[in-house]
This record gives sequence, C-alpha cells and structure tokens, in this order.
Amino acid sequence: MIIMGNILTVDIGNTNIATCLWNETDKTRLENIPTNRDYSEGELRDAFLSVLRSANNQKAEPILGSVVSCVVPSIAKNAIKALSSITEQTPILLSSFMDFGINFDSYDTKSLGADRVADVAGAISVYGAPVIVCDLGSCTTITAVDMGKRLIGGTICPGVQMSLDTLNEKIPQLPKVTAATTDRLIGNDTASSLLSGSVVGCAGLIEKTVRKISKLPGMENATLVLTGGNAPYILPHLELDREIHYEPDLIMDGLFELYTKIC
Repeated sequence: MIIMGNILTVDIGNTNIATCLWNETDKTRLENIPTNRDYSEGELRDAFLSVLRSANNQKAEPILGSVVSCVVPSIAKNAIKALSSITEQTPILLSSFMDFGINFDSYDTKSLGADRVADVAGAISVYGAPVIVCDLGSCTTITAVDMGKRLIGGTICPGVQMSLDTLNEKIPQLPKVTAATTDRLIGNDTASSLLSGSVVGCAGLIEKTVRKISKLPGMENATLVLTGGNAPYILPHLELDREIHYEPDLIMDGLFELYTKIC
C-alpha cells in the first residue's frame, strides 16, 4: 500500500523521543527530543513543531496522520493530544492488542513494550520469520519470533550506558564513563576496563543468547537484526556464524509498516 502524503512516526523512549517523517515510502529522520516524564501537552506540541520546522515541513505539506510507540506512560496522553492538534487527526497509539499478523499468544501482552512490537514488525517486513531482534538502547532487549510469526519470548537487561551509570552511582569511586566504540578486549585502566566490560560483555551476552534461541523449535536459521543507539559499539565484537543485519531505523520502519496495515 502506498500512502500519498506525509506521515509522522514517533517513538517515545526512556531517553529520547525519536521522530521520522514519511512521504510515500521516502523517510526523513528528524531531530530527537530529550524525554521528560513531566512534559505538558503544550511543551510536547512546541517540541514536535520545532523538529518539523527544522525539516522545512510547512502547512503546504500537511501531515495526514501519525503513529506512536510509547514506553513512557506518564506522557502518552499529552503526546496524543499534542500530535492531534498538529495533524488534526487522532494518532494511532501502538499496542500489541492490534492485529499485525504477528501472534502474541505466548507472551503476556500487558507487559509487552510497544517498541518491541514495532521492532519485530519492522524486521519481519524486511526479512520475514523466524527472526531475532536485538534492540540496544536504554535497555538491551532480545525478542524472538518463530517461523509461524509467533512471538515466543525474549530477554531484557540493562543497556550499555545504564550499566556504566549504575556502576558509577552505586560505587562513586569508579569513574563516570560514556558508552563508545572500543577495540579493547580488556582495559589497561579503570575507565577502559569499565567500557570494555560493558561493551564486550554485552556482545558475549548476545552471542550466547542468540545461539541458544536458534536451537528452539521454529527458530532454526533465524535472521539476526540489531538496532538501537548502542548497536554500533557492539557490532564489531560479535562473533556469530551468521550474517548480522544492522537497521538503525527499525522502530520507525515498523511503525510505518503498521500504519499502512491499519489505515
């Protein structure tokens, strides 16, 4: 299905609110908005308008609709109201209770994050099933969908930066370290040891988990897809006997795919 006109996809995450503007199937990634759990409707409206203006989207090119993935419930209603006033259309708030052609019966959908739903929808639209999606953001999530397009489960653990921040918070004598690329397996001082421990450790976790998931029924030869802001740091350290696909805009692709199915 080709949608004629502009569609806005919005992913409200724990750290940032990511936005992307679509015209037919052409996408333009807009600026991120820092997540504030106390945003008012007016503040969100101003923030959305600011990023849209930065992309030179004027009244001459109206937004026909929007779709939202949100894992910050405290601002979901205000975000919907803000986008409604901008687009003059009620946004679609992503939920696992919608029919996307993915079977969620094996998972407690009340606790399934919308970002993970968008991730697997985007991955399946490109690679089909079975698929394993690793989203390396504030948290590191691994989500598995079998050959019957059934979401069979996954894992969640602290993300690379969260791990580093928690160590600094709980053990103040440890230095504050920012997640980054490292070519070190082991560090030669405390800061580099913390970085390699978080980055290489995350890669090791993914390798072992993916190997074990791939042995489950219906998961043989599953495609592995990585996304999320920390993925570029982890990719060089992964050693797996399969091709690894990196999709930085996977959630946005999934949101747009879901919009085309619903509208």
